[in-house]
Amino acid sequence: MQLIGKHHLATVLGIDEDTDLWVSAWVTEVSHATWKEPSAIMEAFPRAISVDQAVFLFPVCGKEFPRIKLKIKFGLDKAMISEVIQQ
Repeated sequence: MQLIGKHHLATVLGIDEDTDLWVSAWVTEVSHATWKEPSAIMEAFPRAISVDQAVFLFPVCGKEFPRIKLKIKFGLDKAMISEVIQQ
């Protein structure tokens, strides 16, 4: 899956080593994902929050905040980080 908007992650990188490792692993997993439907995302990331069929919030390191907001176009195999929600 093509991951667009990685520049938004700058707001969470450098917080601490655990966060940097989590973000790196998350980017790798999303970039290599072949999700075809929302349920596949929830299987891979049980703590993700489904806002609707195309928008998901990923709690960074399993914490309440920050959260990565990801919009997905399943038919096009594209995912876009639209923002990082701090609170």
